[in-house]
Amino acid sequence: MLNFIEELLLKVKLVENPNELAFLISLKTGCRAIDSYFIATAKMTDSTLVSNDRIMVKNAKKFGINAYYLLEQQEDILKLIE
Repeated sequence: MLNFIEELLLKVKLVENPNELAFLISLKTGCRAIDSYFIATAKMTDSTLVSNDRIMVKNAKKFGINAYYLLEQQEDILKLIE
């Protein structure tokens, strides 16, 4: 178990607190506060957001984030990661 945890920690990337960007995203998109943190983190890390939350995906796209709704876009996501 310890090996698994050590390997997992090697893959974890800590990011700066996105408070200001999350606030801006929330204002621009009208999204929920928690969603704005996920969207801000995707923006800060230049990542693609994948979620089962259709509203969060919609708001991420409003802010210019590459985002996918997992329940309907599995094929697109698989193509993206291949």
